[in-house]
Amino acid sequence: MISQEISFNQSCKITDQIIIETNEGKPKRYKGFNDELVIGDYFKTTFIFDFSVSNYSINVKTNTGIDSSIRREDFILVNDSNVLFLNEFVKMMFGPNEIAFEHTEGEIDMYRYYKDDWNLHFRASYFNQSQIIVANCQSLSKKYDQVLKTLYRIHGEN
Repeated sequence: MISQEISFNQSCKITDQIIIETNEGKPKRYKGFNDELVIGDYFKTTFIFDFSVSNYSINVKTNTGIDSSIRREDFILVNDSNVLFLNEFVKMMFGPNEIAFEHTEGEIDMYRYYKDDWNLHFRASYFNQSQIIVANCQSLSKKYDQVLKTLYRIHGEN
């Protein structure tokens, strides 16, 4: 394999958000945090797949501050549904119809619902608050298909 970097950005329009807080056993709901993402804003994600001859790395950055990276040695398994990576800080999964990240600071799940259109669910917890964001991701980059083919070729599935 020749060294290759495949990167792309994805902007997903936030369609709903909820913050749930508990204080002295009583729940309270909010539509968002002050000076942060609100309904109608875009949840932005940058994917950087850096494939080299003997190794590779995958970096994911978001505008929520949750940035994650893994390397080839974090590879766990491959099957028809996905390619799974795991290290002490993050779990990443890439498949034809699902992309998922679990980080110590939050979780992102993306599910294909039509051709290149995906739903995004973001969850995070902070002390006595939990945040959930749902967003609509139109036209995921065709580069993602190229990344999947490369990962499946490296790890021997499909």
